Amino acid sequence: MLGTGEVRSKWAMEGTDMAKTVKKLQRELERQVARREAEAHKVFLHEIVSLHTDSLSPNDWRAQADQPAPTPPTYTPTLFDRLRKREAADSPSHRRAVEAFEGEYRAWKEGVERARGVIGHDPTTFEAVIAEEEPFAVLADLGARVTLGTITPSEVELTITSFAHDVVPTIEKSILSSGRLSVRSMSKTRQAALKQDYMCSAALRAARDLMSLLPLERILVHVDDEYLDTSTGHYVERTMVSALIDRTTLAAINFDRIDPSDAIANFNHAMNRATARGMRPVERLDAMTVALTTGSMLEPASPARPRSRSDAARSPVARQKAREEESVAPRSSALRSPAPRSPAPRAPDSAPNRGAVELPDESGGEAR
Repeated sequence: MLGTGEVRSKWAMEGTDMAKTVKKLQRELERQVARREAEAHKVFLHEIVSLHTDSLSPNDWRAQADQPAPTPPTYTPTLFDRLRKREAADSPSHRRAVEAFEGEYRAWKEGVERARGVIGHDPTTFEAVIAEEEPFAVLADLGARVTLGTITPSEVELTITSFAHDVVPTIEKSILSSGRLSVRSMSKTRQAALKQDYMCSAALRAARDLMSLLPLERILVHVDDEYLDTSTGHYVERTMVSALIDRTTLAAINFDRIDPSDAIANFNHAMNRATARGMRPVERLDAMTVALTTGSMLEPASPARPRSRSDAARSPVARQKAREEESVAPRSSALRSPAPRSPAPRAPDSAPNRGAVELPDESGGEAR
């Protein structure tokens, strides 16, 4: 039989072992929580820059338009109907069947009319379908806001207010060699690159979803975000990406292997590449420029001519005069407009980008 001292010693040893075991389990639990948090952070960063890899399933509007009408119910009297000599109008079961048929018929008629409107490229039907189907729900879940603009039989203009400054984190999470969670500030350069990829990915995703839903040929998409106007010291919403996305080019892209910022260069677009100071605003490609009402495309962009020293030395007036002379010079038949038009004078460095080139900053300021 153990003495009192031995019992106490044994209890002390057991208590020490238990405390070590609890502490070990606690450390392991902290490592697991840290791993899950770091992995969740990594997954989120991947998701916001890979929105373009998924899209809605194409809608078969032709099949909906050809769907046969529901068959009206026929009156089959029940035993009680025969005993009470009820007519069809007096039969409760037949009245319920008729009410159900009327509901099915209304739904069928609305569906067929909507499908025929889509096939007929009716802008009003397009707007109703977008409101009902909510193709931008994925972007809305991230906090972005999508606003529709001009809708024509073949094009839709929309604006994505990205709120990238709220979506993209300002911290990095990783696991140290000890298994603990490391949380540190994200560099400004990485933040800017993530915001750019997020906005370009959102633009491509919106275009893919909308073209899967409707038989559109082109989508003019603008992506806005907050920008610090250093002339006033206030944050204002400015357009950071503007692109005319056409169906043919979009269908040829392998979305699983692209960089969204690089993919935007496949289309007529306006975007300044992100730097450590962030993205800088651009001038939108407007509806007049892309001729949404006529269905014509933007003219192909001619290669940018590098500025020589003589160009830089010329005065703004001389450079403006040279631009006007170049604008009225004969162009190749492939780029010649069907009807002659006189070029409108434009101030230097104030014209919107009409091709897949990057624009200089015009407003002065920095992205948030």
